Amino acid sequence: MKLDMEQWDKSLGDLYQTVLQPALLTPALTGINAMMDSDFCHLFGITSAGEESFTIVTNKDRVAAVEQYAQEYGRIDPRRHFVDSVPTGQTYRCSSICGPAFVARSEFYQDYLIPHDLRYLIGACLYRGEQQSIYVGFNHGAGRADFTDEEHRHFSALGTHLKRTVEALIQAAPVTQAFAVSEFALNALHYGVIGINALRNVTFANQFAENCILGRPRPDVVSGKLVDGSELDMLFRQVRADGRVHSLRMRSITPLYVTALPFSCDPGEHGYNALQATVGTAVVLIFSLGKSKKMASPSQLMQWFPLTPAEARLAHELGSGMSIDDYAHKYHVGVPTARTQLRALLKKTGEERQQDLVRMLISLPSPAIFS
Repeated sequence: MKLDMEQWDKSLGDLYQTVLQPALLTPALTGINAMMDSDFCHLFGITSAGEESFTIVTNKDRVAAVEQYAQEYGRIDPRRHFVDSVPTGQTYRCSSICGPAFVARSEFYQDYLIPHDLRYLIGACLYRGEQQSIYVGFNHGAGRADFTDEEHRHFSALGTHLKRTVEALIQAAPVTQAFAVSEFALNALHYGVIGINALRNVTFANQFAENCILGRPRPDVVSGKLVDGSELDMLFRQVRADGRVHSLRMRSITPLYVTALPFSCDPGEHGYNALQATVGTAVVLIFSLGKSKKMASPSQLMQWFPLTPAEARLAHELGSGMSIDDYAHKYHVGVPTARTQLRALLKKTGEERQQDLVRMLISLPSPAIFS
């Protein structure tokens, strides 16, 4: 399968647009599914109690099969049990874990997949939280060959973007809900929300942003406009350039964290009544002073600090209360290796001691979790 790179860029742009416009997620996934030449895409959440929290299916002819999966067969899906053991966002081919001999004796394959003319899948767990985990699967029906190595590489790249989108959707959920209700709801949020148009002018700011961001002397915003070359300006330009979500830990005396989200919507659509006066908003900035008690995800830490995946994973676990010894045991690495990663963490975050690092980590903002 040869990808059309122009279509690839457009599809990813559509995907990231869904962060503040969740109603667009199904059509965005439908477009991606067609681009990837998959029969259908299934995105769904499973609560900690094992119940389905939501489901999206890009092919209406497969709805009945997906409903049966949720009601009867999801609990014995060997593919899902496997993907729960690997890092989020990492894609796999079902054929790599379920060979012909396994398929021949598997209740899941023989009683469910094969009768529904389903056989091959590429999937991933995109998010794991206290209340739910979120999974995605792209399917080849019976009669179609397995996904090729090249196709797997394409889906692996896509999995990274899907993971970031889902994390951003969860993080932005309170803002999205507030948009859908009223300006009063936006002003009730305990973090800042600022809209910026294509000319880099402020189009909207909730009360928190007015008081804590715009109401104080800052080198980033002057007279209601982003200053050319400032940190916020560069963040804004990143989002405008690739249409994706970006985060930044700003250099200031008081820790300030900002996530920038693409936004291009008729304010009359999708119930965003609070944005009626913000025609032209291109990017929404969400600010936090870092007072959340839940740890930020490893991928979010990698955006705020120049960390490797292993360093970000260690930072996440340390901030969640794990010791160095417990970390080494859990991830099957030597304690000396873990301590080497810790030294790199201290250097990259500017902290001197492990206790200072943990204190800083637990002050970082993190995605709220909604079922």
